[in-house]
Amino acid sequence: MVCDRSALASNEATRLLSDIDPKDGSVDLQGVLMEAQSLIARHEYNLAFFFLDAFIEKLEASGLYAHVFRDDPTNEYRAFRNPFEEVLYHRLHKPEREVLPVPEELFGLYMLHGCLLFELERYDEAGMSLEKTVRLNPVSCELLLELAEVRKIRGDWEGLLARTRQAHEAAYTRQDLGRCYRNLGYYYIERKNYDLAITLFHYSLTFDSESSPARSELLHIHEGTGQSVRSPGTDAITAMLKANGVPLGGSEAVIKTAMHLGREAMRAGRSEEAMLYNAILYDVTLDEGIGKCLEGMAS
Repeated sequence: MVCDRSALASNEATRLLSDIDPKDGSVDLQGVLMEAQSLIARHEYNLAFFFLDAFIEKLEASGLYAHVFRDDPTNEYRAFRNPFEEVLYHRLHKPEREVLPVPEELFGLYMLHGCLLFELERYDEAGMSLEKTVRLNPVSCELLLELAEVRKIRGDWEGLLARTRQAHEAAYTRQDLGRCYRNLGYYYIERKNYDLAITLFHYSLTFDSESSPARSELLHIHEGTGQSVRSPGTDAITAMLKANGVPLGGSEAVIKTAMHLGREAMRAGRSEEAMLYNAILYDVTLDEGIGKCLEGMAS
C-alpha cells in the first residue's frame, strides 16, 4: 500500500513538473505547496512527504534552480517572505555580493520537506534538508528554530544553544521570542542550572503567555527537584537574565530594522505599513509608549 501511494505521489510530482515552460523556465511551485498543504490538512503526512520528496528529487534533476545552491562569486540568491526580512538580512549579514530574489515558494517547499522529515522522526535527513533551506533565507527565525529542534532531539545541546542564539537575532514575533527563551530554558535544565531555567521559562511566558510547553517544563522541574517554580517577579527576572548575559527582548538588529522601516513608512504616508512595523517594535520590546502610539494610530 505504501509503495502504491508513493508511486501515486511520484506521478503527481512528474505531472506538475511537466508544466515547466521552456521559454521562461518556470514551474508551478505554488501549486506544489498547495497540494502538499492540502494533504497535510487531511492528515496524510506520509503521502505529503512522498509527494514533496519526489517533486524535489525531480526538480533538482531538472537543474532549474541549481544555480541557487551553488557558490557564485558575484550573486547570492535569497527568498525573503517580506521586506522586513530583506532589510534585516542586509543589517545582520552585510552581503558583499548582489542579492537576487528567488521564489518564496521554493523556500516554503524545502522548509515543509524538512519539517515533514522531522515529524517522521528522520532527524538526520531533516537536519540536512533544513540546513539546505537556510541558504535560501538565513533570517527565517522559524527555520532556525526548527534546526534548533533537530539539535535538541539529537541531544546536541551546544548546537541547540548556537541555533537558538541565531534565531533570537532574527526573531520579530512574540511567539518566536517566547520559543527562543524556552529553548534556553531547556539548555540550562541540561546544565542543571534550574534557577536560570525557571527564570527563562517565566520570561518566555511574557511573550507567549499561552505556552503549554513552558508551563509543562516548570511542572517537570518542580516534580523532579522539589524546587519552587513560582515566578521570581519582573525585577528578579531582569536581574537574573542580565547577570547571565541573556538578552532581554528582541535583538538590536530587529529593533533598529523595525524603527527604520516604520519611520520610512510614516514619512511616505503609508500609515498601515507604519502600524505593521510599530507592531513588530512593540512585540519585541513590550514598550508601553509604543503600545499607546499604536492605539492612537488605530483610532
